[in-house]
Amino acid sequence: EIGEKSNPTIKSRLSSILISIKYSTYGPTITHRENLNYIKNEAKEVLEEINELRNNEIPQFEKVLLKSGAPWVEGMSILN
Repeated sequence: EIGEKSNPTIKSRLSSILISIKYSTYGPTITHRENLNYIKNEAKEVLEEINELRNNEIPQFEKVLLKSGAPWVEGMSILN
């Protein structure tokens, strides 16, 4: 956004909302609600990336490791 020194993160947006609401007697403002919508959208994207890693990329990488002779380690799927 205009005036931002760095790209805001989910954490920074949420922290800003929580601090603002904590010390406010007014309640959530339009800006708070907009930031919450940004958080929801960004969190959705992050969750999709995590699911892609967990469901596709990590299992494929585990198979490559096992085929190359690497030992099974705790946390890896047993059903390879």
